[in-house]
Amino acid sequence: LCYQKKGTEQFDVFSFNGKCGSIKIPSSAFPSEAHLISIFISQTYLDADADFECLVSYYFPDPNIAMPTYFKALDEDGNQILSDSGTAGYGFDGRDTYVWTITDNRTIKTWRFRTNVSYASRPLAKTNIFPGPMMACLPSGDFRVNLQPSSGGTSVQIFDMLGRQVFNKIVQNIKESMSFNIPSRDIPNSPFVARVNNQSGSFIKKEIPVR
Repeated sequence: LCYQKKGTEQFDVFSFNGKCGSIKIPSSAFPSEAHLISIFISQTYLDADADFECLVSYYFPDPNIAMPTYFKALDEDGNQILSDSGTAGYGFDGRDTYVWTITDNRTIKTWRFRTNVSYASRPLAKTNIFPGPMMACLPSGDFRVNLQPSSGGTSVQIFDMLGRQVFNKIVQNIKESMSFNIPSRDIPNSPFVARVNNQSGSFIKKEIPVR
């Protein structure tokens, strides 16, 4: 998931274990009348560093002509790497990485950026906190928490939408993967937030129970 930080041009990227990176997408990089279509974010395709870059497609509304589209590739600081017409996408052929677009005559135009990129060389998260807990509402209304081994204490808390803590459990020195259910009677009927804290960090998940 990706969220824009309120009042800024910074976009924060989140994986299952929490925030794993940020990227700046400056509004000054695009004409004021442009309408954004899509933003693709990657940390592996365009350059060799571990920072995120993005591929933004946009168009100019004009009732008199077919909708022309354009795109820009930006690095983590919002600097332009590539710009052309068309709606662009990322590509990977098992060895090389590309940006591609379809031209007006329906041919594919490509730019090659990196070579010898393997799956093992591209970590998803910037912080070493994997694996995190898995949390899910069950059809019974119970809330199931699956925890991975962790030294020290692991706390599981549930808060309602007013910020009140309605459940708290601490598990010490987890030696192997374990799970437990929180009974539905301890779960708010309204949306709630579950938080797990251990030595790897804090993991937060919002749930909307369906009963």
